[in-house]
Amino acid sequence: MREDINRLLDNVDRLFTLPEVYLRLRELHDDPSSGIADFARVVATDAALAARVLRIANSALFGFASRIDRLDRALTLMGTSQLHDLVLASTAIDRLCRVSSGSLDMTLFWRRSIECAVLARCLAERRLAVDSERYFLMGLLHDVGHLVLLQTRAAELDAILAESARSGESLLTLERRKLGYDYGQVGAALLERWRLPAPLCAAVGHHLHPHRDDPHAFEAAILHIAVFLGSDYEGRQPPLETLSLDPEALAVCPFDAEELAEVRAVCAAGVAEAIRLIMPGPRQASDAPAA
Repeated sequence: MREDINRLLDNVDRLFTLPEVYLRLRELHDDPSSGIADFARVVATDAALAARVLRIANSALFGFASRIDRLDRALTLMGTSQLHDLVLASTAIDRLCRVSSGSLDMTLFWRRSIECAVLARCLAERRLAVDSERYFLMGLLHDVGHLVLLQTRAAELDAILAESARSGESLLTLERRKLGYDYGQVGAALLERWRLPAPLCAAVGHHLHPHRDDPHAFEAAILHIAVFLGSDYEGRQPPLETLSLDPEALAVCPFDAEELAEVRAVCAAGVAEAIRLIMPGPRQASDAPAA
């Protein structure tokens, strides 16, 4: 199975390779001697990215008390780990939004991914997770495996999506039976190539079938609940009483229907704001950033 997935990724390396600005920031993130000024200089080399960082820093997602108009100030308040995740999310979406599909509505695909990101962060915060912001990135990237499949096995994926819609059988079951693996496993393999942290890769790889004995069961369970709590591929939010949550996920992270309803309600405004800020599409106008 893993060899088959690696062959898929070998065929799409160019499209799914992250840009130089992110790779430079990752090197700084891994270097304990680097400082805020180093990060600011790298971000400033990409004007569009710098403008987006400032726009997000000034948004309701962070809620800082005063307007931030300098990169070094934004990075000091956000922290370098959040910057790393924000830049990864931004650059990954910019690359991956080039994927097109006749079977999936890609606008709904990205709205669903962003919704999952906000829900995952909120659920993690409810359970006092360490580094809850990292769950936003997990949610945003949880479905990247389908983008790989759209580029490599499009006809087979189209047939699977159609059969799932017609029969009600899960994508997990159909993909494993017809392809030999599922989109979560493909996505995890891609994120491993990107050298992302093991908990994030494991969560994406196991969120369809979390297991309490897994070393990263908590992350996978949070992501599982966020995926099912959000909208489906047609943009519909299923009623809470119809959610098919895996008992293993709920054993690791217990949530009752009342709390899940509250999470949905609380996250609604955050989802709208996140979509406005990072949805693929034309760049928004912004003041020129200062380093």
